Amino acid sequence: MSDSLYDQPRLYDLLCPALVAGDPELAFWRRACGAGTSVLELGCGTGRLAIPLAAAGLEVTGLDLAPRMLERGRAAAAAAGVPVRFVAGDMAAFDLGERFDAVLVALNSLLLLHTREALEGCLASVRAHLTPGGVLAFSILSPDPRTLARRRAHRLPLVAAPIPDPEASEPLMVEESIAYDHATQRTHGRLHFSYPSAPDFFVGDADLRVLWPLELRALLHYNGFEALSLTGDYDGTAFESRSLLQNLVCRPV
Repeated sequence: MSDSLYDQPRLYDLLCPALVAGDPELAFWRRACGAGTSVLELGCGTGRLAIPLAAAGLEVTGLDLAPRMLERGRAAAAAAGVPVRFVAGDMAAFDLGERFDAVLVALNSLLLLHTREALEGCLASVRAHLTPGGVLAFSILSPDPRTLARRRAHRLPLVAAPIPDPEASEPLMVEESIAYDHATQRTHGRLHFSYPSAPDFFVGDADLRVLWPLELRALLHYNGFEALSLTGDYDGTAFESRSLLQNLVCRPV
């Protein structure tokens, strides 16, 4: 079995289920789009965000690098009866030949870009794909030094309770272990998927870039973006030192 979670779309969907009406995260993305009607989601995965946005009446294109995620996303959109265009591509550098009112990057997908060059390439591509007045919105973790100090052997539950699995007779548990590389500002994560009868039946890598708040704002500034809003949660709570998330809506200047 592949050690990439992105080659295991069924497990991904169990861990990160599709957003539904009333979910604060979905409401955040809907607000970020404003009056815009055309949306590009980068790192769209299986469509957990793209499909409900399309169901709300937006014209949605989803871009992702993982073929199995795109395949499951297309099947899910067809089953839901909503039109979503799923496109294979690398968000570090892409050219779709069209513009969108909003570009969205959800669920830490921006942190899959591990180098400055990749991040700047993504921002340049986003600028080239936004309509006048268009916005870029993304959500990433806010680094917690206590979490980064954990040793690889220290495993913690990634979810508060076991996840019901309709294809199994027992619940699924997911734990995370991480090791932080100070030189590259990357967390080398491992996701441990277990059933009571099958501990660690799948262990997948989950390496993420760490972007500190002031570093992130400097990155946006020097690549020609200004922040319109910064919140620490999906409900609009102001960002502060204890915030778990960095949710930004910005635009080119």
